Amino acid sequence: MLHAPCLTPVHPTPLHSPFIPLPPHPPLPLVLGAATPLQPLYTYSFKSDLPDLSKIPILSSGVDWTAWNWAVLDLLDNLCFFCHITSPSPPGVHVTSLALPSYPPTLDDDPTVKQLAHHDAWWRANGTIWHILWGCLGLAPEALVPLHHDAFGNVAVSSHDLYAILVA
Repeated sequence: MLHAPCLTPVHPTPLHSPFIPLPPHPPLPLVLGAATPLQPLYTYSFKSDLPDLSKIPILSSGVDWTAWNWAVLDLLDNLCFFCHITSPSPPGVHVTSLALPSYPPTLDDDPTVKQLAHHDAWWRANGTIWHILWGCLGLAPEALVPLHHDAFGNVAVSSHDLYAILVA
């Protein structure tokens, strides 16, 4: 914790003083104001704007599946997020690096700044993909998705899980 310097001068007590000298004051806590902004532990360069979904048709029933799926896959491919929803390919099938599945990064007990940044970026991308997949669902497909929540109330179903439920 940062402390401000002690501003009370400490003078030596005269030898024949009738008073008992007191120890110096403990350091005062530093009060953060506009002059000392907090610095984040790490930074990431993720654009927080969510993509426009107006070109994706609403998925209400099986009749809408093909148009919805192609529009979603096209948008995810253009954003380079296809890897978040793809599943491992069967053995012997050649795939490009864009089609390799991406999984949430694990964190060590004492994660580094780089690990935290990678973890945060992955989950932010997952949130964008969730927005794309969930944002154009009708009521019937929404009802198929079990929304599990973690201890903090966050949805604990990844975009990969959501897409797998919709494909099934």
